[in-house]
Amino acid sequence: MDMFYVVLLVLFGVLFLVAELVFLPGVSVGAVLSLVCYGSAIYLAFRNLGPLAGVAAILAIGLLSLVATVVSLRAKTWQRFSLKQEIRSSSMPRPEEAAPPFRACRPWARWKSGAASMKPSRRVPMSTRTEKWK
Repeated sequence: MDMFYVVLLVLFGVLFLVAELVFLPGVSVGAVLSLVCYGSAIYLAFRNLGPLAGVAAILAIGLLSLVATVVSLRAKTWQRFSLKQEIRSSSMPRPEEAAPPFRACRPWARWKSGAASMKPSRRVPMSTRTEKWK
């Protein structure tokens, strides 16, 4: 039963290491959990199974960590699990179907194009001085 716990802790350590490398880079939660699992596995192996099993656990952890790191960082590994199907429908309009740009909706843009009803009015600027105070 002790060997089962050592193997289980080593597998959880590898799982947390891969999660740290792939899914949670820079967070360090996976790395800390991986180190805790590795340390517990080594401690249990030395305490319950003897020094030979402890050294074998250290070598197995080192080898499995190296293999898991190399395999998880290869580009082709995660392409097998990635989605290759393209979604062609969406609730958002495509750029070519979208509304015209804002500047085409301005009133003076229609006035320049010849729509007579949209001519801007000529406003006289208000001044603070009136005719009788000149």
